[in-house]
Amino acid sequence: MLNYEVDLWGKNASLSKAAKAGVRAAIYGHAAARLSIAAATAKLYFSLRALDSERDIVQRTIQTQTELLALVQRQHEVGAVDALAVQNVTEQLDAAQAALPDIEDQRGKAESALAVMLGRSPRQIIGQAMERGRDINELVSPFRHHRTFPPPCSNAGRTSPCMSRR
Repeated sequence: MLNYEVDLWGKNASLSKAAKAGVRAAIYGHAAARLSIAAATAKLYFSLRALDSERDIVQRTIQTQTELLALVQRQHEVGAVDALAVQNVTEQLDAAQAALPDIEDQRGKAESALAVMLGRSPRQIIGQAMERGRDINELVSPFRHHRTFPPPCSNAGRTSPCMSRR
């Protein structure tokens, strides 16, 4: 026995449209979640690369400050500079050395977060360093050398044709 229902007020059609809209919403929600994960992964990667660069800068600063301290100490021994200069360089070296553990801690956290986003196990995260790829300074826009500037104005001092039509 078949049963039919007359849809005079569009109830069934509305339910069908609502179901289709629900499916589209789920598809778009899935795409939005994937995009969010990709964006978070990219943000973590570039943060990690920036911290790598910052660590390299601080390590070079420590090396330079160490060399400078040796030079200033020799100058102090021969009487060319006073003890205040030695103290200033020592404080600068201490400040650079104090910044390094904080950067290393941030790098470790960023590296662990990125490894988790990439689906690596904790053993892989702890056991080995992550591959970094290219240096962050190489990851710039390919268009940086192709800047276009507007042509010089050939109508200097005269009204442009566009303005004269108004």
